[in-house]
Amino acid sequence: MFLPSSTLYVGVTKASLLSSGNPVQSYADLLADNAIAALASQGTLGFGVDLLKAVKDAAEGGDESCRAFWEQAIEGPEMGRGGKEGREDRIAEEWKMIREGQDVFWRYSTQIFSALMHFSLAGGFSSPNLSAVLRETGYLTSSSRDATYKRLLETTLFVIDAMKDLTPETGRGWQSALRVRLLHAQVRHKILHGKGREKTYDVAINGVPINQADLALVLGSFMIAPIWSMKRTGLFISEREQKAYQAVWTHIGFFLGLSPSVIDHCYSSSSPFSSSEVAFASLAFTAFPLSTPVYTPSTTTSTYKILLSGIKMGKEVGVDVKWRWKLLLGELVAVVVTGVALVGVGTVVVVRAAMDRI
Repeated sequence: MFLPSSTLYVGVTKASLLSSGNPVQSYADLLADNAIAALASQGTLGFGVDLLKAVKDAAEGGDESCRAFWEQAIEGPEMGRGGKEGREDRIAEEWKMIREGQDVFWRYSTQIFSALMHFSLAGGFSSPNLSAVLRETGYLTSSSRDATYKRLLETTLFVIDAMKDLTPETGRGWQSALRVRLLHAQVRHKILHGKGREKTYDVAINGVPINQADLALVLGSFMIAPIWSMKRTGLFISEREQKAYQAVWTHIGFFLGLSPSVIDHCYSSSSPFSSSEVAFASLAFTAFPLSTPVYTPSTTTSTYKILLSGIKMGKEVGVDVKWRWKLLLGELVAVVVTGVALVGVGTVVVVRAAMDRI
């Protein structure tokens, strides 16, 4: 059961959101879910359907669920809160921060894409809750390498679009974010109606598929994790740049279906950036089990330890390092594959930029 968006999570505190018995795992995105349910009842769901266009057409045709979704999406996040006095100035300042955040992305796009690939995506997809959804959809688990590569490119294009124009209805970034939101709702609809690939998803264990806690974690992995990665490589990111980058992603988060209440609790723009870092770290820690899976082979566990500590330290602490040459070969292959992937991403960026100029 989902809460109406107009009363979403009023009683949710940051402590309850970050607790292991997370109540927000029971809630997803009512407006998007109702819109997808309406399309399903009309028989307009299917492979290759432009969900955003389908919802817009249904809204114009008088469907109440699709109309409610469309109106909220066009209205955008509640900007300039604090009364009518000075509202226009506050909204102008918020949009200024959003544009600055987009500039921050393009200024550090190489480092950010590297962080997204090796930190955000690789780490996030290891979360039991998220991987349970991935198994049901085949996302990144397809036997076809081309399909997996296509998924990564789709994520790359979404980020590129989001960092260009977020103007409601006409902006490419706005449209991309709404399509992702509706795709999430379609995935929820399929899984909850027993139409997943493996049909093993357990709501009692993992919560509603792609729930508010999952969305908050994913948003942080796109917003906070790249900043951490850049700092660790020695880059200086000013406080203004951090807040601006946060501003653009919280704006995107709203269009992705994250409740404004949850955004304020975790990533409030009125709080220091460090407060958002703490919230994301707490979400990340609660997303992973405290112990390794019992079925993990001992050789695999040793491999992880060596990768984390290095062969020399591994020897000193008594870790079996007989697999070190395989590890070195694996690292070499990983470097080559990463290089090829980054060249592919760079090509997509250049082609998209050239198309925009035509």
